Amino acid sequence: MSIQVCVDILKTDLFLELLKEPSRFRKQIHGDAQVAIDVKGSRQVKNIQLRAIETFCQDNFPRKSIIVCNEKNKRKVGEIYITPWKEFLQEFWPGNIVC
Repeated sequence: MSIQVCVDILKTDLFLELLKEPSRFRKQIHGDAQVAIDVKGSRQVKNIQLRAIETFCQDNFPRKSIIVCNEKNKRKVGEIYITPWKEFLQEFWPGNIVC
């Protein structure tokens, strides 16, 4: 299930913003710059993949920044939480992320 569907169901004030990159678009989801969420298909998020969310955070100062991905374990790089998608959904559905 996509995050946008979750957002619609929870009826939060989140919206989708498309950030253009050299060769593709990346979906960036945020709600009044309180939470920034970037979704990756990677099994291991590399430092270069943090650029888009870092740039967003410099301009918008979210309370929390999360990259949702296919990694097995949750970890933190600087102020960015790199979170496995299953763990993210367990926190997202009850409203623990966007409250």
